[in-house]
Amino acid sequence: MPLDLMTLSLVSQPITIEEGVRILERDRYRCQYCGLDGLASFDNALAMSVDFVVPRARKGKKDPRNLVACCRACNMIKGRHVYASFEEAKAFVLKSRDNMSKRHTESAGRLRSGAGPSRRRKTLMRTRCLLVAAAGGMLTLGMAVPASAATSGVSTATITVQGGFLSITVPPDAGNLGSRINTVAGGTISGPLGQVQVSDARSPAAGSGWVTSVIASAFTPPAGPAIAASAVSYTAGPITKVGTATYTANDPANLTGVSPAVTATGITGDNSATWNPTINVAVPGGMAANPYAATITHSVL
Repeated sequence: MPLDLMTLSLVSQPITIEEGVRILERDRYRCQYCGLDGLASFDNALAMSVDFVVPRARKGKKDPRNLVACCRACNMIKGRHVYASFEEAKAFVLKSRDNMSKRHTESAGRLRSGAGPSRRRKTLMRTRCLLVAAAGGMLTLGMAVPASAATSGVSTATITVQGGFLSITVPPDAGNLGSRINTVAGGTISGPLGQVQVSDARSPAAGSGWVTSVIASAFTPPAGPAIAASAVSYTAGPITKVGTATYTANDPANLTGVSPAVTATGITGDNSATWNPTINVAVPGGMAANPYAATITHSVL
């Protein structure tokens, strides 16, 4: 243990930078006496230190329970006195700060009002006394917590947000849309394709709107005639939206060529639309009993 030159007695080792940072982080960089927030500004951060509640010079231990975050002013005012409890030390510091603040306000007011020479000398003498007391407190602080000058630091960090995209997701396999018995007159088979979603994260560029298009191939059996894409129609159904936009279901009746399915206009900022379209297949009469398969392709621009 090192020797304290003021009391000629052994004292605890000063805290290391790492130990000091742990105490400051535990107390959220806030002075436990006056409440100064060390995270509020760079200047406040520079004023923070770590205080031995029972001073090292008075056999105070380097124990987290005896260490608190403390601004340098409160550390200076508290000095090397031993108090019955932390609450008593805090009360002493706050009362001393209040008295010093009142004296400072009084002295500063006299100086600003142009006090006479004699009064000014008294004011200056009082100010010098305060400065001497402050200097003495700083000496005490230096002996009690020599590592406190480097117990905090401020780092600058940046992040980068990249521009978003216009994208579409569709079900990879819609499965069987339905079945019916062959008749002379024919009929329609309808079924849900599955969820289709368009996401527009282009921010300002999203205001230009977008169009989702759809096209289908013929429904083809393993052998025999196919059902042409001209017999396939598309119904978007209800559209769930996120963001500000107007969505129009175009419901194309013939999917032989690329046809608009859903159109978005009047967009403000990022947006998305989700729907579960119904595929309608007009099955002619006289079709052979077979499974018929087709591909349905969406695109968005």
